[in-house]
Amino acid sequence: MNDQNLWGNILNNECLELNLDKIDFIAHDGLIWVIFILLFRKEKGFKTFIYLPNDEKKVGFLKYVGFHNQKWILNFEYLNEYAMLSSYKYPVRNELLKPLHKLYYIDGENWWRKAQETTSAVKDYIIHTYGLVDIEWEVYELINPFVITLQELMQNIASHGGSLDGKGTGYISFIPPPRKYTKITYCFTDIGKGFKDTLFRQHNMNCDSHEESIIEALLFRYSRPEEGIRGIYKTLPLIRNREGSIRIRSGTVLFTLDFSKEKNRQGFDNNYKEPTEKIIYEDEKNWLRSISHFSRSVDINIPGTHILIDLKAPSRQER
Repeated sequence: MNDQNLWGNILNNECLELNLDKIDFIAHDGLIWVIFILLFRKEKGFKTFIYLPNDEKKVGFLKYVGFHNQKWILNFEYLNEYAMLSSYKYPVRNELLKPLHKLYYIDGENWWRKAQETTSAVKDYIIHTYGLVDIEWEVYELINPFVITLQELMQNIASHGGSLDGKGTGYISFIPPPRKYTKITYCFTDIGKGFKDTLFRQHNMNCDSHEESIIEALLFRYSRPEEGIRGIYKTLPLIRNREGSIRIRSGTVLFTLDFSKEKNRQGFDNNYKEPTEKIIYEDEKNWLRSISHFSRSVDINIPGTHILIDLKAPSRQER
């Protein structure tokens, strides 16, 4: 991740070979990085060649999530396309998982249709997997955080995930939890300019660092309530209520806000205010920083944004 020569080749070479056989473990979050690279290079007009893994199980997973169907969208070619002829079938423990495991391409024109398609699949999965009854009003309370979070992040991709406003492109991957794991994960990626550049370009907000730009973006409704932009702001209470977490990679940094920790939930509950209330903006930034964590993600300034959101799955006890 921190090999500057590697990223120089990825971001600048007109022709590149990506060898997926060298990847030890292909999972949704790792595959999102591969998709980001392909999408970025496609938008630059570069050509990319993919060498598929020799392990038929890895190829089976790639076929299962629909990676092979992205070839025409992402403008890449296979060096060993014969590997796709493998008869191996990726095992599916639940048919409801099939539409959820797909890689979803998002752009400024299709995001609302994809949001409806995805959230409907998420709703069906949660209701059936966690023993909820569709007609009960409590179901709305339990599923609403998942639905709104997906819609808000997909709209952000469409609005800000490209070189031009409203012309964003990106991908989303939904990860239902393995057995005995209580979190449901969403992975998002786009090829925009990142938070820092977007805030400056769209709102003339000059942030000194990537860290500051993420804080400003999360609290945008506080500083510019007159613009009526919801963004990620609206999802924070929902993520907190599901004791989840949000991680954002923008530029060179990784921001983490983890509500599975009691002290972070208390800090949020004690300080979170609606933007219509009288506030001191610097105080808002300070308390948000106090419950957040920043770390170095990469040494090179990679364009675009990656967002991972975990939400605690509903339980029968919550009904």
